[in-house]
Amino acid sequence: MRDVIVVGAGGGGPVVAKELAARGLDVLLLEAGAGFEHSEREWSHFENEANNPATGVFRFGPGDRTQPPWARDLPQNCFLWQTAGVGGSTVHYFANSPRAMPGAFSDYTGLDAADYDRAHAAPLGYRELIPYYEWVEHTLPVQTAAMGTKEDRFLRGAAKLGLPHQTSKDVTVAAYRPQENAILQPQGTDERSQEAHVPGGEGLHILRPLPARLHRAGEVAAQPAREAVYALQLRPDGAHR
Repeated sequence: MRDVIVVGAGGGGPVVAKELAARGLDVLLLEAGAGFEHSEREWSHFENEANNPATGVFRFGPGDRTQPPWARDLPQNCFLWQTAGVGGSTVHYFANSPRAMPGAFSDYTGLDAADYDRAHAAPLGYRELIPYYEWVEHTLPVQTAAMGTKEDRFLRGAAKLGLPHQTSKDVTVAAYRPQENAILQPQGTDERSQEAHVPGGEGLHILRPLPARLHRAGEVAAQPAREAVYALQLRPDGAHR
């Protein structure tokens, strides 16, 4: 019997699972979408193969792309782009991880406060959230992305328009900066280390998709949907199965 089952290994699920396991709970993390273990071989530069909402790599559906996508009821006639799989929708927006504007919080008193939807402001102060931003940014990690030709030209254009250069993760005014995202930088540890060496998480193992044969043999419990073929149990002793 697990203490906690976290459903979904998108942008938030793995962080929640890691935090709970670091505090001694027995945690099972489930993901029904693709594992993206071999993206360099599985992904294509053809736009339709990547983005087709019915058959594309970045669709909202099971990891087996021969199966139909999942249906979604929406309150209006629109298309909501959502990706299923390890990483969730962070995959299709390049793991871009900006902090929210301080004006979206209840304690904001800036001169432009009236420009925000004050009736639906977050019921907490922005400064209260900063330690949690910092912890998640450290865990993922969120870093300044490498610059390419496109990014360089875009930023030079923003500078010519007179926008200031943003140098911190806190966004307070209209400005420009390189993207802050959670894509692992070169010389990172992805695929090279089984352990997550972060404060409070010693001995915990990074999410790894399990071979489908384990599920067919019934060796992995607590998978309510047959598409849930990626699971990892995190235990306080650092073991996983």
